[in-house]
Amino acid sequence: MCARVDVHMADPKAEKTGKPVKPDEDTRYRFIGFEVFPKKAKEFWKSDNEYKQHVERARAVKSFADWERDFSLVNVDDVTKIDRIILTVSNALLLVALFLPWLSYRTAAGKETATWFGVFGKLGSALGGAFSISGFAGLAMLCGLVVFLGTPVLAILGLLALYRKPSSPEAYVHRLRKVLRLSYVGFGAWMLGLVLTLPGGSIAPLANCGIVGVGEKFTILTVFGLLSYGAAISLGMFLLNSVKSNDL
Repeated sequence: MCARVDVHMADPKAEKTGKPVKPDEDTRYRFIGFEVFPKKAKEFWKSDNEYKQHVERARAVKSFADWERDFSLVNVDDVTKIDRIILTVSNALLLVALFLPWLSYRTAAGKETATWFGVFGKLGSALGGAFSISGFAGLAMLCGLVVFLGTPVLAILGLLALYRKPSSPEAYVHRLRKVLRLSYVGFGAWMLGLVLTLPGGSIAPLANCGIVGVGEKFTILTVFGLLSYGAAISLGMFLLNSVKSNDL
C-alpha cells in the first residue's frame, strides 16, 4: 500500500485561506513507493551488446540442457513389456484350452473326456438336455454357450489387439483396453451360470446320456465334477484379462 501525502493540510496557503490549493504535479504524485520506484523504469540492460551476450549464453545452455529427469512418468509406457508378455500368455492359453478336455465324466465303458471341439458338435442336444433338468439349468447352459463361443473369439481379438500395428500409442492402448474389457462378459457368464445351477434339478438327462457316478440329484457340485481343466483355464484367463484391462 502506498500512503499519500495530504497536501491540503501541509500547504500554508491552504491553512490561511481555508480553501484547498491545487498542488503542482511534483507534489501531487509524491507517494511512498513512487520515490523508490519512479514511473518510468530504467533500462535493464546497460547496452545492446550486453543483451545480445545474454541471449547467446541462454541459447547455448538450452541446446545442452536436459529438461526431463532420468525417470519420468511421462515416458512410462501404458503397456509395458511385462504386460504384453502376460497378455500374450493369457490369450494364447485360451487358444490352447480348446485342445484340452473341457468335460470329464464316466460311462459304462470307463472315464471319458471331451475337448472344446468334441463338445461343439453336441451343443444342440446339450442345451435341450439342460432345460429338461430344470429351467435354471437351461439358463446356465446358455451362459455356458457364451463362455464356450467367447473363448476362441476373445483369444483371437486379444492377440490381434496386442500385435496389430496401431495408428498411434494412444489408439493402441484404447483398442487393447476395449478388447480386454470384453472378457468381463465371459467371466460374468461363468459366474452367472454357476449361480443358476444352485437350485439343482433332475439327474435323469445325464443318466440318459450314459453318464454315471454323478449322484442322485443335479447340483452345482455335479457341474464341478463334470468340468475339466480346459474350462478352468478359460475361467482363469477371462478373469486375468478383465483385471489387466483396469491397469491400462
